[in-house]
Amino acid sequence: MIVLEILTIGGEILSGRTNDTNFLYLARGLRARGLECRWHTVVGDDRETLSAALVEALARASIVVTTGGLGATPDDVTRKVISTALRRQLVLREDLLERIAERYARAGRSAPPNLQAQALVPFGAELIENEVGVAPGLRLQTEEGRLLYA
Repeated sequence: MIVLEILTIGGEILSGRTNDTNFLYLARGLRARGLECRWHTVVGDDRETLSAALVEALARASIVVTTGGLGATPDDVTRKVISTALRRQLVLREDLLERIAERYARAGRSAPPNLQAQALVPFGAELIENEVGVAPGLRLQTEEGRLLYA
């Protein structure tokens, strides 16, 4: 049986400033594909808390889907936490850095100072094209065969 957990990352959700519409979108979309969410965890952009939530989610679910935390703000720690939790080195993808910079330029926006952080990818991660945002999604498989989507 496939056990699915959605892990929402963001202090703005916990504070009530923002509605978690990403969770609704994901849960409905996954259910339409025959995958039912068994767990939903919301955690802030804090390394220790996020790390504990991620490790716990990967222990109980065969598929973990995270939402939030991959953007260009200074508090986005998701990549680092995933890298540490899965014991995978972060690798700078120069090709990805160029694509992200081009996307900002096409939109007529200046790139944020920490643009390079969005091109850091845990070793072995597959990139998932992002048609809406700037940073791509990530797909990783753990040593135990569990899947993590960020």
